[in-house]
Amino acid sequence: MQPGGEERPAGQPAERVGRLRGAGVEVDARVLGTVVAAALVVALLASGVVLLVAAAHRNSQISDLRDHGIPVQVRVTDCIGVLGGSGSNAAAYTCTGTYERAGHRHTVTLPDSASHDRGSLVKVITVPDDPGLVAEPGTVLAEHASWTRFVVPVVLLGVALVVAAGWALARRRRQAGGV
Repeated sequence: MQPGGEERPAGQPAERVGRLRGAGVEVDARVLGTVVAAALVVALLASGVVLLVAAAHRNSQISDLRDHGIPVQVRVTDCIGVLGGSGSNAAAYTCTGTYERAGHRHTVTLPDSASHDRGSLVKVITVPDDPGLVAEPGTVLAEHASWTRFVVPVVLLGVALVVAAGWALARRRRQAGGV
């Protein structure tokens, strides 16, 4: 039945009982393009800078360990299992321990993911000016400071510059054309 008690013919859509009210949405493509370009540039710049700093920090740590590293033995104080994907078994372990150097006791997280018995000794390399930085001896021998860590951050920063330049050029053309 239709409002008013009349029968609706078969195959006819029902009339709307009420109307949705609200403001219509109009999108200015230029404004949207500007916002998207600006957000993209900011995201690329932020990612590039964060990765650039991380690469420089990692290279610095590797150089410190290789150039100034000293061997120490860490006495394991605790190990906690890190659960795997299903959560039913330990996939790895996070172990902490202590070592003494120059009369100071330092607590560190071991760099491997193996389970160690409480009280056991684990050989690691550390640096005097950063006692929390520890690495396995084999890792110190295998790692080298490398320029390749900077490739991805530089590419991201380059893409950010290209997007910003393209956006600025398009804007200048629109202004020159009176659009």
